[in-house]
Amino acid sequence: ARATPAAAAGGAAEERSDSQRDGDNDDGEAAVQLRPPIDHRHRFKCRGVGARAWLSQRGLDKLSVMLLPLMAAELLTLDLPPIDDVIPGFKYTLTSLNILDAELEPPQLSFVAEKGDPEDDDYQRAGFDFRAPGVKLKGSLDFALQGTDFWNPIWASGHAVAWFKSESKLHAFLKLDVNKYGYPRLHADVHSIDAKLAKVEISDTWFDGLLEILSGVLTSQLEQLISDTLAETLTDFIREDLNDLIEDSVPLLAPLPLPAPHDTTSADFRLCGLKIEEEHMVLDVAGTFVDTEDPDLVYPLDPPQETSFLAVPPALHSSMVSVDVRTWLVNSGLWVLHRKGLLEHTIYPEDVPKEAAVQLDTRLFHRIFPRFWGFGLLKQASHPLNIELSAAKAPSIAFGKEGEVKVEVEVKLQLRIVGVPLIRSLALAVQAPLSAQADVKLTGHHHQRLTCSLTYLSVTPLKVLSSIASISSNFALNALIELLSSALLVPMLNSAIAQGIPLESDMGISLLNTTLSLRHSSMVLVTDVDVDVSKFMVDRYGSKLASSAMAVATEALAKPAHSDVRRRRRRRQGLHRRRDHQRRRRGGG
Repeated sequence: ARATPAAAAGGAAEERSDSQRDGDNDDGEAAVQLRPPIDHRHRFKCRGVGARAWLSQRGLDKLSVMLLPLMAAELLTLDLPPIDDVIPGFKYTLTSLNILDAELEPPQLSFVAEKGDPEDDDYQRAGFDFRAPGVKLKGSLDFALQGTDFWNPIWASGHAVAWFKSESKLHAFLKLDVNKYGYPRLHADVHSIDAKLAKVEISDTWFDGLLEILSGVLTSQLEQLISDTLAETLTDFIREDLNDLIEDSVPLLAPLPLPAPHDTTSADFRLCGLKIEEEHMVLDVAGTFVDTEDPDLVYPLDPPQETSFLAVPPALHSSMVSVDVRTWLVNSGLWVLHRKGLLEHTIYPEDVPKEAAVQLDTRLFHRIFPRFWGFGLLKQASHPLNIELSAAKAPSIAFGKEGEVKVEVEVKLQLRIVGVPLIRSLALAVQAPLSAQADVKLTGHHHQRLTCSLTYLSVTPLKVLSSIASISSNFALNALIELLSSALLVPMLNSAIAQGIPLESDMGISLLNTTLSLRHSSMVLVTDVDVDVSKFMVDRYGSKLASSAMAVATEALAKPAHSDVRRRRRRRQGLHRRRDHQRRRRGGG
């Protein structure tokens, strides 16, 4: 838990050993799993920052709530070892120690900024202050007690039930760094665990005189045992389980849903570094697209300068998470898709709605090929047509201040006749710069969607690559392409994207109260987050224990925090003292 971090905050990708800087895995294999085995993970070299994210105190509070059922499950499954010890005149054994029930208060997490010089004694590391202020436990155990001297033949055995007070509390410091694979890793340094035993009930023993002896023994031993076991459990849980939960629920190297052999294309959201301030945390994200089997497929343009990012988003502290996404991230994805030949699409006649103003058949050529039928190529009045679209160059995207997205791409459009010999099927091929503009907005509240509506599409000027016959005029050709764009392509695209993109994932993560703002080179997303850990709980602990732990968490959230109860009690006590003082003054007068 105290291992040396792979990199310092804010520059994790830079501080690595020479062997790590040299490149890829020794076996040359690449994996597309979200969390592949350690010897197949991709060593990570950050080229630059493509996106920056901020986590506010509200987001950290949400993380505290998410930890509640995990803490409850770990407490209910505490592995308590047996105890053999000696007190004056007796030796005793405590076995079958089990936790029967637990009550919790929501843990408290707060940011701790780095302060001072690492060489000084008062140096403060950056991380998180973790406190669990109120923990109540009910446990059971079996005991055996026997005299150690020849003149003390007393022995007894029985069963005991112990209750721990709500004053039991836990305090730890959590350090966060980025490992050589670009994933965040938490380490726990337990400062103190104070387990306070409230009472012990002993049964199934024939010697009532031993009760007082046993109560004293059990109190000291159980308090120390629970404290030590909780410290070990917390350290192991954070080092292993919580880090695994982060990697499983947040796929930082996420394969895109593409058919083979292109399914190795992944969005790379691994971390270049992080920095913890007093009121928030900053995460620098690689924000690019890669091919996990082709490390040489790298977007050629340089990443944006870090100074171009927002210092702190204006609405950061009224939300949980803010993200500043650069157009560089989106354009790198389009570039990779173009290089892999995936920016191609064919529109077939049956794809066109019957009520559309334009149908895909050779009657579209009446104006541009007036003598088309004189060539004897077609024996019937019309033939169906396919439209083949492909990007001649990688597209580029820019954001506008009014919420619009602008797309520029050199597109190749081919009209191919169906039902004639292949050598004669290509009727027309043109290439032109395509300019499109779409309005982007968010809809809904609890189930939000990112919606997009195409408002403008232009495909000019046209360059003819080939044609099956002489074109009557450029005006007629431009009119044909404009007709296909306005009456066919724009309605079909709007219909395809009308449902929008849901802002939720299959891993239980949903975005709420999200706002979106665009500027020239970036998109800023400010949002709250809802995380459902029930699936993880069932997968890890089983349905029965997961249900019990979720019930403990729900009960904890339904009641006021222990600190609030104490604050109200002190307020009432102060009020009573003032009233008593006023009565005494009136009586004395």
